[in-house]
Amino acid sequence: MLLRPKLSTSLAVYEGFKVVVQGLANMTDGAPWPWKAIPQTVLQFTSMVERALDQPQKVRDLTDRIARRIALLLNISQNKGVNNPELDAYVELFLADVQRIILRLRIIEKTHPAKAFPLTDHIDAIIAGEAEKMQTALQELQVRFAVHTAYGVDATKTMVTEIHASVVGSSSQQALHISTRARLPARPSCFKGRTTQLSALVKLVCNSLNVRIAIMGPGGMGKTSLAKAILHEEEVVNVLQDNRFFVSVEDVIDIESAAKRLAEQLGVGDTSDPQSAAISALQTLSRSLLVIDNLETLWFSNNAAAQKDTERFLQRLADVPSLTLIVTSRGSVTPSGIEWTNDQSAELEAISLEAAQETFEQIAGRPSLATELAALGQLLACVDCMPLAVTLLAQLARQKNSPSQLLQRWHHSKTTFIRAGGDHRESSVNVSIQISLDLLSGMTGGSEGCQLLSICAHLADGLRLPVFAQLVAHFSDIHAARDLLVTFALITVGLNDELRMLSPVRHFVLKHLPMTAGHLAALREIYFAIAASGPLLADENFSQLAKNVAPEYGNLTSFLLHLIETEEPSQELYDAVDRVSEYSYYTVPSPTLREAFRLRLTTHPAWLANCLFDLGRTRFMRDEYSLATDNFQATRKLYATFGNRILRRDAGSFSGNVCGCRVRLRPPSGSCMPRETRSSS
Repeated sequence: MLLRPKLSTSLAVYEGFKVVVQGLANMTDGAPWPWKAIPQTVLQFTSMVERALDQPQKVRDLTDRIARRIALLLNISQNKGVNNPELDAYVELFLADVQRIILRLRIIEKTHPAKAFPLTDHIDAIIAGEAEKMQTALQELQVRFAVHTAYGVDATKTMVTEIHASVVGSSSQQALHISTRARLPARPSCFKGRTTQLSALVKLVCNSLNVRIAIMGPGGMGKTSLAKAILHEEEVVNVLQDNRFFVSVEDVIDIESAAKRLAEQLGVGDTSDPQSAAISALQTLSRSLLVIDNLETLWFSNNAAAQKDTERFLQRLADVPSLTLIVTSRGSVTPSGIEWTNDQSAELEAISLEAAQETFEQIAGRPSLATELAALGQLLACVDCMPLAVTLLAQLARQKNSPSQLLQRWHHSKTTFIRAGGDHRESSVNVSIQISLDLLSGMTGGSEGCQLLSICAHLADGLRLPVFAQLVAHFSDIHAARDLLVTFALITVGLNDELRMLSPVRHFVLKHLPMTAGHLAALREIYFAIAASGPLLADENFSQLAKNVAPEYGNLTSFLLHLIETEEPSQELYDAVDRVSEYSYYTVPSPTLREAFRLRLTTHPAWLANCLFDLGRTRFMRDEYSLATDNFQATRKLYATFGNRILRRDAGSFSGNVCGCRVRLRPPSGSCMPRETRSSS
């Protein structure tokens, strides 16, 4: 059984520490990142400590220094003011330090065979070392802000009580409120023909609690634009203020990755349980609005387990009484398991011909000739007034392509797509995309624009600036190519200057515009290097090495999945999958990469054995004990075929214990084997 602190004088101090944190939770209710994350993060720490240790004196040393650091931050916030970026940075450092302790203890908890904490000198050293680091950080904070305090747990508890009383008694509640809102995508610059739907949905959002709204329809219908417009509507801003969040889950690999994105939006630090962390953060807000965009990626997954996980997480979100939930998704049937407030009117229809013409003219101007005006009407009717198709064609008209010329191209191109079958409305969008690509290819630099577009399509989180910079040498003028794509509305520039694509464009490009061999090789080299720079063990270098992988984790995963599907297994690919999967193992365990890779390793038994073993570790971390046992037993059978009784015994032992302890099994001599760089836990 898990060990808990003994009742003692030191435990009384520890319980006092928890009172401090609970008081902070009340005091920072509704405060944005990073202040609101203090109680959440430290409560995670207390929960872990209660399971981890039976040595109260070690707990007292560490918790006393954490309490002192909290007190000092509070003291500085009162003296210096809370709208202080430098102080915010020190708060984030504090959160990172506590999360590091949680991570180290969690790794020991999960990798110990008995699934309980061993009473070893190793844990003593961790606690003592972390206490010393807390003391060093405390001294640095004192020196930097020239504020000194000897506050321990008892004094901090008194201080929290006093500040809490002043906050509650203040009508402005400015003592700890920091005006920092989540970064939201911009309101659509051109948004016509949705006044009725927008007004009705805004009324639902503002006048009711716990509303669940589904916005359904084919790609290119304007679902995302409608959701963004709701977020920025003045009435919604007045009611929800900073508590408005937007998360795109296009091409995320599983619900854990989606929850991690949400947790990041909410300002929650790194955690191995992003679902619970995100839910807890939302529950602290008096009222909030969350938009989940492109839900179809998860909802229509071929993986039944992934779909079930998505349904459970959606239900957990829907059960937060203060949360209004909006999802956008392709299709016409709303996700099951939830009572959608707008279920009878969830599917979007195309905008009217008048609205489509207004959209076109806002972008490209009104045709001066009557014949061109008539051609425009025919062109808009041909594309069924689909908003994305109208926008793409209008951008082409700005490049000196008249409506009659575009109409001619439309009739020339549409037959191929209609013959291919599928939704006629989506064919309208696809034809518009193809016309854009055809015209782009004929322009100076257009060929490179198409090549850059193909690269962007393979990166789920967008082409980020560091990777963009490394691609410069592989283009004649990558900046001109980027500008052309922006001009044609085929890509957009994101909040962090990354290059992104709308979902319908991305899906079309992935299907019809493959990367050149040279650019594929360049991207492989870049992302294999990023993977190789990541952590392989949870040691003292983990946090620093994780920073190399974390910003590109989504892109690494989507690109590696593409390579797994399209290339024969190689040592380089094995190593990259191994590295990224190990990073995931120690942060948010995901079996996705290894599960996909194992299906391609039937002719590589040594790699397959290691892959199955590591899958078992990952399944164990996710509490999927039946699947973990299956993976360990399959590993055992594989090593039995090698005739190595030691390896067979080891795999069988793990299967019996359902244990995720890290041991790198050695393939037989002479076989094709992965590199051995990992040590036993």
